[in-house]
Amino acid sequence: MILISKFIVEMNTWYSPNVSKPHTPADLNPNLQNFDDSHFDVREFNKLFEDEQSKHYAEQQNKELTKLNKLTESQPTRKLFHQLTIGELLLNFKDNLFDLFDDLFFFRFNSIPTFLAVFIAGDRPFYLGMLILIIALIIYFLTPFPNLNEIAYTPVYLGLPKD
Repeated sequence: MILISKFIVEMNTWYSPNVSKPHTPADLNPNLQNFDDSHFDVREFNKLFEDEQSKHYAEQQNKELTKLNKLTESQPTRKLFHQLTIGELLLNFKDNLFDLFDDLFFFRFNSIPTFLAVFIAGDRPFYLGMLILIIALIIYFLTPFPNLNEIAYTPVYLGLPKD
């Protein structure tokens, strides 16, 4: 029996060697030292609780505000289209087209609105317009031009009597 009790004492000191007495709520929160079992003032407790809540709320707001400030500072400003060089336009054109094809190929949509959102996300409408313009120019220049002399001198038969 003595051996078991020594083992329990050793295990307790092994897990927490610096703890000489068990923790009480007053040890964890110094504001609770005013309260004991014989006298408990609800108003004072509520006031302290609300103060702790407001401190915690203020700390959370400060943390969120610093995070937001850090995020807004780290984002680079986007250039407008007229500020981009031709090389940057071509790189963005390529990136947007590959992203669009990637979204379409891997079905990153689940309904018609999200399918349409794939085409209008970010700067894609501008670069899709550029793609349509390039395709139209290619088709225009690859179509064979008719001989204008043949069109000008081709007789037209209207079916009128020769009188």
